[in-house]
Amino acid sequence: MLREITSGANLTTFTEIGLVIFVIAFTGIIIFALTRSGRSVRRQADLPNEEARRVRNDNNDARNAL
Repeated sequence: MLREITSGANLTTFTEIGLVIFVIAFTGIIIFALTRSGRSVRRQADLPNEEARRVRNDNNDARNAL
C-alpha cells in the first residue's frame, strides 16, 4: 500500500534536488579545506594546547594569590 502511494507521488524531483544540494555542499567543504593556509591550520591545530596552557596559568595565578 505504501509503495503504491509513493510511486504515484513522483518524488524523483526531490531526490535530484537533494543530490544537487549535497554535491554543492560537499564541493564547498572540500574547497574550503584545501584553500586554508598552513599558518591557519597550525593555529587551529594548536587550539587545544593553548586552552590547556591558559587553564594551567589560571590555576597557577590562583595558587600564587593565596
